[in-house]
Amino acid sequence: MRKVILVIGFIAGISSIILANALKIGIWTVEIENDSISGQTVTASTTATSGNNLGQTLSSDGKELIIRCDIDGAAIYYHIDTFFSSSYSELPVIWKIDSNKPVKENWGMASSYRAIFMPDESLKSFYKQALKGKLLKIRVNVAPGIPGSDNDYTFKLTGLTKAAKYLKCFK
Repeated sequence: MRKVILVIGFIAGISSIILANALKIGIWTVEIENDSISGQTVTASTTATSGNNLGQTLSSDGKELIIRCDIDGAAIYYHIDTFFSSSYSELPVIWKIDSNKPVKENWGMASSYRAIFMPDESLKSFYKQALKGKLLKIRVNVAPGIPGSDNDYTFKLTGLTKAAKYLKCFK
C-alpha cells in the first residue's frame, strides 16, 4: 500500500503511521511516513505555508491546497480549519495559475464540510499547470447566490516540481 500526499499548509495525522523522514525543499517540507507494522512507505507529503498576503513569507491562515496520491488514485482538494456550510454538496470555484486562463468549476463537498474536491477530469490539467507555475489563485464562493461570499486565496508553487517527485499517480 502506497499513499502520497502533496500538501500546501497541512498534514493529517494517521494513527497507524509513524514519521520516518523529513526534509526541506524550497518552501516545501517533505515528510515520508511508514506503516508502523510493515515498515512500508505509505505516505509522502509536502507542506508549504499558505496565506492571503503575499510578501517575503506567507502568513498561515488555516487554508491548504492538498494534492494526494494513494491506493485509490489522485485527488486535489482545498481544506480549511473551520467548516463550509452543510447546505451545499458542492461549491463554485475559480482557479488560475499565473497568466493561464481561469478555470470555473464546481468542487464537491467533503463529508466533514472542511474540504472541497476538484473534479477528477481537471486533475491532470491542474497538475501540469502547477508544475510550471509560480502562483495559484483560488476563489471559492462559500455561499452561492449571496453577494460578497467569494473568498480569494493565493498559494506559492515555488519548489513544487522537486517536491512532486513523490507523486507517482500523476506520472
